[in-house]
Amino acid sequence: MGQRGAGQATLAAVRERMPVGTIEIQGPPGSQVAVDGTDHGTTDAQGRLVLPDLPVGAHRLVVNKPGYRPGDFKLTLAAREYKHLPVQLDWAGGFLTVRSEPPGASVEIAGLGQFKDGVSELQCSPGSYDITVTRAGMKSETRSVAVVAGQHAAIEIHLMPDPQYFQEKLADARQYLSHGDAQGAIQISSELSSLEPNNPDVQSVLAAAYWRTHDPGHFESAAADAIRNGGSVTLNLAHEHLELSGEAIHPATLTITAKSIAYDPGGASCKYRAFVVPLGNVAMLEVTNKSAAGFMVVRHLAPGTFLLHLDFRDPAKPDKKMTLFFAIPDSRIERENNVGFLVSPSNSSQALGAVVDMIRRAK
Repeated sequence: MGQRGAGQATLAAVRERMPVGTIEIQGPPGSQVAVDGTDHGTTDAQGRLVLPDLPVGAHRLVVNKPGYRPGDFKLTLAAREYKHLPVQLDWAGGFLTVRSEPPGASVEIAGLGQFKDGVSELQCSPGSYDITVTRAGMKSETRSVAVVAGQHAAIEIHLMPDPQYFQEKLADARQYLSHGDAQGAIQISSELSSLEPNNPDVQSVLAAAYWRTHDPGHFESAAADAIRNGGSVTLNLAHEHLELSGEAIHPATLTITAKSIAYDPGGASCKYRAFVVPLGNVAMLEVTNKSAAGFMVVRHLAPGTFLLHLDFRDPAKPDKKMTLFFAIPDSRIERENNVGFLVSPSNSSQALGAVVDMIRRAK
């Protein structure tokens, strides 16, 4: 009637008298719908298809979508009834799960696409799939997996570090550190630590970098990891000397391992030459701001300045001890009335306290 020129009002009036109804289907997008063997179209992108003017009575609806088992539904439609039909089709293929370590890897499944950090229960047609996992700094790996209809296939891929990449980046981190760019060293070392968490060389660089950025918490954690995994921690410090005119300091280093502690004054004039002693020879370990050193000498410390106090039993002379005091590296001497006062930044107590805790853990 519509094709012959009947208007909407006429069509509506006829419809009211005709024994017809409407079915609204809600199912998977792109599903083909047939009613009583006749094709009635495809569900839209939202999975919806409205079928108006269907005769009243019993109907058989078949819903098909590639890769899914057909849905076969029987229903009865009354005159002027608007019936909703939710449709859920069962997947006819298989399922694929890919897990990769370390995190952040790219997973490419031939024919299915690229994914970040793997996939879980991915629907895929039966067959064989090549899976390639890649990540910066790691050796890429490719494996094949067979997917069977109705079954779940799972694969785990653990990537190994690329030794050449690892050593080149570690050398870059050390170079950044030697040039005074501690943040650059931290950024590179943190990446390497995610690739190989227990590498002592990486943790040693991290500890040294955090020490230079005045971050006691991260320093202590990285230092503990380095020593626990067989590495060492080297600290830049200022060795304090008491003189008649007050304080004097010079750069020096302490290197701590799980078994020993080493002192090196570098090219500075110091009453102690470079030495290495067993860690068990540490007889005194404290953070102090005492003004008295012995019975007669008084040190001059600005308020808030603290020192690391270490006593060592001399391996060559068991009845003797070596006493050393250290300030944090950016300490300085300020003179007043010809007396030198040692001045350290306000966080010297926390920084040196982290060193004490680190050495105690190592012991």
